[in-house]
Amino acid sequence: MKSMPSLPCQINMKQTIYAFTLATFLAGSMLSSCNSAEQKVENAEENLEEAKENLKEEKLDSIEDYRAYRLEVEQKIANNEARIIELRAEMKTVKKEDHEAYKHTIDRMEEKNMELKRKINEYDKTNKEKWEEFKAELNADLKGIGESLKDLGRDNK
Repeated sequence: MKSMPSLPCQINMKQTIYAFTLATFLAGSMLSSCNSAEQKVENAEENLEEAKENLKEEKLDSIEDYRAYRLEVEQKIANNEARIIELRAEMKTVKKEDHEAYKHTIDRMEEKNMELKRKINEYDKTNKEKWEEFKAELNADLKGIGESLKDLGRDNK
């Protein structure tokens, strides 16, 4: 009986076991990376939905902020308009030499007030930074007109 060489058989067996182990590892890695990729896609989709919800809430907050601010500004503008009407009525009591300057000042205040009314009505809702800038500018203008109207009434008494 001839003996079979044992070395080549052992190498083939080791190679087969190694190849099987390697194939199993690669298959497992591929499956886990597929699961990992699928999980990443699911996580990204969840994050996208959450971001969309946050954006909707932020837009609603922004819209509510704009509406509330607009009502506040419209009230101040209406108060200015009422004060302008009062000042025009008081114009009869102003000295003749001051009458023209007084009328001119009231006309300027009325124009500025109408300009603010136009600005708030035509405001295009843009990003948050521009909104804050717009509000700051409008508030300063409203305050300036309000103070001027108060001072004008005081100066003539």
